[in-house]
Amino acid sequence: MNYRKLGSTGLRVSGMGLGCNNFGMRCDEARSIEVVHAALDHGINFFDTADVYDGSQSELLPGRVISEHDRSQIVIATKFGNRMGEGVLHSGASRHHIMNAVEASPR
Repeated sequence: MNYRKLGSTGLRVSGMGLGCNNFGMRCDEARSIEVVHAALDHGINFFDTADVYDGSQSELLPGRVISEHDRSQIVIATKFGNRMGEGVLHSGASRHHIMNAVEASPR
């Protein structure tokens, strides 16, 4: 697997990432977990997800597998901004909403 520097962050990410948007939708739980294991076995360390994909299943299913590995070697890119609840603090790009999305994603 080829790895690339992610800007000036010091992180090195696999040249190929795994999009997790089908987990919990087109891909059932068992198959999703199998796909994440296969990605890690092939050196993929970059996972793209979002809190709105199928009620957060795209974050929760990979999280189960990732929690069994050295988290410092895995990069999770999650999207935010979509409405996740009632009120002005549960959507958009406010600091409050961003921090909540970042903190909730690894869980």
